[in-house]
Amino acid sequence: MQDLKQFLAGGTATTCACFFTNPIEVCKTRMMLQGELGSGGGTKLYRNPFQTFRTIVVHEGWHGIQGGLGPACAYQFVMNGGRLGLYALLRKWMAGADSSRGAVSARMEWGKAVAAGALAGVFGACLGSPFFLVKTRMQANAERSTMGAAGAVGTQHKYKNTASALAQIWREEGVRGIM
Repeated sequence: MQDLKQFLAGGTATTCACFFTNPIEVCKTRMMLQGELGSGGGTKLYRNPFQTFRTIVVHEGWHGIQGGLGPACAYQFVMNGGRLGLYALLRKWMAGADSSRGAVSARMEWGKAVAAGALAGVFGACLGSPFFLVKTRMQANAERSTMGAAGAVGTQHKYKNTASALAQIWREEGVRGIM
């Protein structure tokens, strides 16, 4: 039960933080795409983070600046909840639990702690990867922009929600696309 609590606590904490950090991620994603795609020169729509934030809010509204919030929250919950929850389980397993009290040995070899952390991190990253993909694609989407095509940076994927995005990516791109 304690392991489930750690999974839920880790996932819930990072999901709550996501409401505040997602607008920053949207600005970062748009600026990065503009930089990668516009390396040949041309007019830059986004000049700095503050101007990017303002431009998105003015032309797309608050919905635009919180683009991809659903998959961003799912990503944070699954990745961080998975890492923290699995780390607790691996730590118990590797350190050896006192079966009479269910207590975990306070001392754990350095190598085992690193291995538990690495395995939990890989697990969390693999679970979160599909959500990160959808989050990034939805954050780049400027379809609601009052600037029309001029407000679009990169390929514009039009997804209804996280579940439909995952299903569409799976159908069109398969396992390689989703991971």
